[in-house]
This record gives sequence, structure tokens and C-alpha cells, in this order.
Amino acid sequence: MPTNTRIEFTNKNLLVVGDVMLDHYIYGEASRISPEAPVPVVRRTGESYNLGGAGNVAANIASLGGKAHLIGLFGDDNDGAVLGRLLAEHGIAYSDCRRWSDRCTTSKTRIIANGQQVGRVDSEVQRPITGRVIETLQQRIRYRSADACAIVVSDYGKGIITLEIMDTIRECAADRNLPIFLDPKVSQAEIYRRTNSYFPIEAITPNHPEAEGLAGPQESMLLTAAKISSQYAAKNVLITRGEDGMSLFEHALNAPMCQVDIPTAAREVFDVSGAGDTVIATLALAFASGYSIQQAARLANIAAGVVVGKRGTATVSFDELMAAGGNEICVDVAAPSGV
Repeated sequence: MPTNTRIEFTNKNLLVVGDVMLDHYIYGEASRISPEAPVPVVRRTGESYNLGGAGNVAANIASLGGKAHLIGLFGDDNDGAVLGRLLAEHGIAYSDCRRWSDRCTTSKTRIIANGQQVGRVDSEVQRPITGRVIETLQQRIRYRSADACAIVVSDYGKGIITLEIMDTIRECAADRNLPIFLDPKVSQAEIYRRTNSYFPIEAITPNHPEAEGLAGPQESMLLTAAKISSQYAAKNVLITRGEDGMSLFEHALNAPMCQVDIPTAAREVFDVSGAGDTVIATLALAFASGYSIQQAARLANIAAGVVVGKRGTATVSFDELMAAGGNEICVDVAAPSGV
């Protein structure tokens, strides 16, 4: 007799491909304005480092109990060494991350004074990868996708996700019938369009402004989602809407796209940085574990509500997810898995 139960995320291996970044926080106190310019003088009291971008996606998968294998690039510099140490501490497999000798590690240094962000300094090179670097990453994607339950693409527009890389991801997913989850960048829109290696994306997760940027002006959010689904071959569109929660636009079998609005689960909001990483990590891991796309979206919404209540780029654990309401979302154990 089938029973409904929650499913843990252990023994699910997800391949994460994208822009790996380092989030650096400098904390301090400000009590006066600089005589040199109209900016606060911050007396430094501490600092911290967190994984960002695709690294934060992988960290959230690992913290939820899944297994993440990360493919990307970072610099052969001090920030790269810190990033590698953090990946190891989170239990993320990153042997296929290649070190750049001609680029710096992508990093964001946020200056926090009296609990408020007063400045940010970015170190990055946005030039797309080419030639031998593309070939190397394609090889690693083909190899690592053999053991994956799903592929997550975390595109921050820093040069890793190219048309060739996206084609390879679609090809590997088609060969192994793996769901693809894409966190898009509007400036990269042409790369996501249907190509000769067509294979549908299971879900694309833009925020509201990104959705409008991808689809162009539309009369409703439903039409925006339908345009995104059509243009980028996405089965489902999950639009995150900040304090208004999320809206899932789902393609049911032999039925038109339907809209499911999910109210925000956040109780307090301290920092929204990295929340999108948590959303796509939870969505992909839950779907790969057997939850429906709607159930996975509800879990992702709960997970986002947890991390925005933390300071800095953060992750959510399985226990935190369940305590915040995830325990109420169950799946029929007799149903086929999401993959």
C-alpha cells in the first residue's frame, strides 16, 4: 500500500557547472564621515569568507545532504586558495575545477558597517573562455555526468557558460535523460536558445526582472513565462519575486501552462545575497530525489526563507528545511522518481 513520506536527499549526486566565486565580507563600525570624501570611515572589526555563485549552489546541495560535483574555474591566486579550502570544508568534489593562470578568482568584497552594506569591490574577468579551456571543461562534463542525477547550470555571466558548454550539457543530459536546472543571466540569453543539440531544460529560475529581460515586454507574468518556456525550451519556469514569494509556471501533460503562486516563507530578511543559489540547489535536489516540480518549488521557497534570515551568503541544512515547514511536503514513495 503506497504511503506518503518525506524523502531525504542522501545518495543523490548533482553536477554543478558554472561561475565559481568567493564572497568576502569585511565588518566594521562607522561613526564619522571621511574628510577626504562624503563616505563613512569604517573601523575594521573582522572579516569572513563564503562560497559564492556556483560554489554556493554546490554548498547548499551538500548542506541539504546531497552530493555535489563542481565544474568551473578559479584563479591561481590567494583568493583561489581560500576558495579551494572552503570547497573542501563543505565536502564538495572540485577536482574538475581548473585554475586560471591568466585570470583572477572572481570575488566580491562587501564592506559592512554597523550592520549595513556601505560598499562592494569586485575582482573579475568576464571574457568568455575559449579553445582548449572549453574542450577541457566539455571533457569533464561528459565524464562526470555519467554519475549524476541532475545537472545544475549556475550562470553569473563571468565567462564559463558558453554556447559550446551549454550544447555539451544538453547533449549529456539527452544521452542520460538527466534534468537540467538553469539559473540564467539575461546577457547570456542567446546561449540558452534552442540549438542543434536541443534537449529541454527541466526548470529555469529567473527573478522577476530577469524574467522580463529574457522575454521582453508581455501583458502578464503568465505570458512572460510562456515566452521563456518557448524560446529557451524550458519545461517549467520558476520566477522568484522577493517579498512576494515565487510563481511556478508548470507544463502539465497535454495541458496549457498553469501558474502556481507560492507566498514567501521568510519571517525576517537580513540578507538576500545568494538566495537564488539556495533556490535552484533545493529545487534540483528535491526533484532528483522524487518530489514533483511543484513540491520541489515549495521546498525551494521554504529554503530561501531560511537563508534570507541569515547574514551573508548562507546555506540551509536539511534539518532547518524540515523545521521551517518542509516536513509538511511529502511524496508518494511508490511514485517514480523525478529523474
